This record gives sequence, structure tokens and C-alpha cells, in this order.
Amino acid sequence: MTSILTPQQLNDLVAFQKTLTLATIVGTNERVISAGALDLSRVVLQFGTPKRLARDRAIGRFSLKGQLRGTPGPLAPAKDGVVFSLATPQGEQMAILARTLAMKGGGRRLVGRSSEGGGVVTLALVRTRRGYRFTARGRRLDFAALAPDAGDPKSRDLTVALEVSGASFVRNRNLVVKRNVFKLSRRRT
Repeated sequence: MTSILTPQQLNDLVAFQKTLTLATIVGTNERVISAGALDLSRVVLQFGTPKRLARDRAIGRFSLKGQLRGTPGPLAPAKDGVVFSLATPQGEQMAILARTLAMKGGGRRLVGRSSEGGGVVTLALVRTRRGYRFTARGRRLDFAALAPDAGDPKSRDLTVALEVSGASFVRNRNLVVKRNVFKLSRRRT
């Protein structure tokens, strides 16, 4: 079941599978992936203008809202930080935009911000009875790796992943496009 794997874990799995031979011994005491559920209620992914896409540089922005639930254990985002990833399929690999965010705040609300790698990504977590609500935003980001190819400009598979305290929260959704803006389709996929 690969739906619980983060984009980087998927890339690692593909690389591992390419090394397998009939003589490969696979152990059973490997690390087990700890996963919860990630629900998305809003996704907006905006690429640059068609002129910028033509120059292989897609400066864009995103806005996400959702919820983390079914946490497999206690989460400590303020202590451990959060790895936030957006990814799309790119041949045999996933093209990934990832940021590590140190979370700050108190009480039920934590906020993290990262400008590593250019652009700015912010993430806000609000603890609820069932887990965490989150809001993520990014602006002035180089989306060249995530930009859609000319063959399928009408939709885009997007994987959103948050990793915190050793637990993974992953969701893949198909986005539809209108004027360089990709959004969740009204119909659940």
C-alpha cells in the first residue's frame, strides 16, 4: 500500500526496487512507517504566466487547508518540526518541493516559516480534539519541477505530505486547471 508513503519515500522505494535481484535478502526488522490521515479541503496551486512556463521557470504560489487526523502516536511539532512536501509524478520519480519548518507558538496554535531554497512557505497548525487543522501557503516559489507538461495541461496529480514526530500524513488528489490555476475538483477523487 503506497498511498501512505511520502513523495521522498516513493522515490526511495523506486530506487530500492531497481537494485533488487533474485539474490537480494530482504529483512523483516526494518523500520515500520507510522501514518495518519490527511484530508484536504482547499488546494490552489498557481503557476506563473505562460511566458514564464515557456522559459522553463515557473514562479508560483499555493494555498492549502486541511486536517491531520488519526495520529499514530503523540505528536510534538514544536519540538520536532515539520517536513512539508508538495510533489507530482515525473516519469519514474516524484518531483518534490519540500521544506523543513521549525514550529513556534504556544497553546493550540503553532506556526512555521521557511525561506530556504527561495520563496516563502508558511504552515499553521491548530490542535483540535481529532488532530490538527492546518493551513499552508507558499509564494514566489520556483515551481519548474512541478509545472505541468504540454501533453496534459487540464489536470495535475498532486501529493501533499506532512511529516512530524516520525509520523507521515499523505494525500494525493487530482487537480483541475483554469487559466494556470489548479484547484481541487468539486467531485471527490
